Amino acid sequence: MRSSTGTLNAQSHQTMSTTVRLITFALLIFAMAPVPSLAAGPVAPISGSASPQAEPFEPAPARARIWLDPDGAPLPFRNDDEVIEFMRTADITAMKELTWSKTRPYKVTLEKNGIRMNAIFRTVDVSRERVRIGGRFHMFFRDNAIFECAAYSLARLFGLENVPPAVPRSVNGRWGSLQIWVEGTMTGNDRRQRGLQPPDPQEWFLNERLISVWDQLIFNDDRNPGNILIESDWDVWMVDHTRAFQRNSRLRDPEEVTHCERRLWRRLREVSDDQIRAAVADFLRPAEIEDLLDRRAKLVERIETLILERGEGAVIFDMVAGQPTNL
Repeated sequence: MRSSTGTLNAQSHQTMSTTVRLITFALLIFAMAPVPSLAAGPVAPISGSASPQAEPFEPAPARARIWLDPDGAPLPFRNDDEVIEFMRTADITAMKELTWSKTRPYKVTLEKNGIRMNAIFRTVDVSRERVRIGGRFHMFFRDNAIFECAAYSLARLFGLENVPPAVPRSVNGRWGSLQIWVEGTMTGNDRRQRGLQPPDPQEWFLNERLISVWDQLIFNDDRNPGNILIESDWDVWMVDHTRAFQRNSRLRDPEEVTHCERRLWRRLREVSDDQIRAAVADFLRPAEIEDLLDRRAKLVERIETLILERGEGAVIFDMVAGQPTNL
């Protein structure tokens, strides 16, 4: 083996010179590259998959929530998964048809191991090749109880915490969806009839904006005050999604999207198409899933356009424990 100080210095100098030339060449190439214009819109369209650097998304963990029994006492469930298991396996001990609803769901009482819980059992299953509702024509229209399960599963994937748990179940030989009854609430119709105003108008406004984004994503054709439930602390729940997930790839009312909650905005951009498919595969038909994916892309594009026009601080808001922290 041969070695000398002069030889090493010469080799080191040659290597350094080569490195400098390569760096200089790279900088020249970078400087000559065109600069993307914000006016032209997003640099890269939504692909439906998270970038390699993005944190992988999984369904939101089953959170701890306090649910109440028919007497108003707290139920012992530690998370949504335990609620779902109870609804799947508990005995039905009472049923009452809710005649005030056009689809005639049932309020049912479930019992198991000394635990009692109320739930709502929906069985609607209507399909029309073409139908007109509220001045709009729908092709391949479906009004189906199973959409309640799809809505809950998708909401959990996107981190939304105001869609109550729902599961498919057969009751007395009829298939439908079983959803926990949110005790101690009033509907939006009740609120209006009683002339009640929210104590925090800004929080109420932002909750409405959140609902608007959700309804555009799922193409909900039946959002009305009767399917918004309000708790005593003015937390809001979204129910009755049997007319959601219609066969339409466009946004139903894109102008209704004016703001978006930050965590939902992040998930809208980064949850993958495959994760969405997996979340709703048991409840939606393939064509309904593809339309959902198309709407997600259009919804992201709509919000990105608003951010470019108005600035992120005027569009994206934060909610901490139900309270807005900006805007």
